[in-house]
Amino acid sequence: MRYFPWLLIPSLCLLPVASALADSTPISPCRSADIRLHTDDRDGLYDGMLQGGMSLVLYNAGEAPCMLPPRPVLAFSDAEHHPVTAERRTARGMYPGPALPPVIVPAGEALQILLRWVASDAFDGGHCIRPGFVSLALDGGAL
Repeated sequence: MRYFPWLLIPSLCLLPVASALADSTPISPCRSADIRLHTDDRDGLYDGMLQGGMSLVLYNAGEAPCMLPPRPVLAFSDAEHHPVTAERRTARGMYPGPALPPVIVPAGEALQILLRWVASDAFDGGHCIRPGFVSLALDGGAL
């Protein structure tokens, strides 16, 4: 028993170093081959008189965690796959914009991106659009 503390102390000293090395491993950007994308309207949960919405669910089917930008690039198109212009607006009070870190998606896990929009011509000078498709640009292609 006399030598037990000497064995324990080096072991405890190595644990923080090992976890720090694991945390410093670079995480690569998510690739389109590893991500599965589907939509979920939650049975109309986000729909109202003047608004609509849905969630984009991204599942990391890869073998390692990957990183998404805090605001992934989304593109919209109509039923004939013609591009539709949509504007992403920053919440009021967030000038020049929020400082958002990248999002890490662990392997075998999913995350959701909530999309909400004005669904009718409720404002003066409004411009209603009805996108049929949304795509997400990632390394290796778009989903």
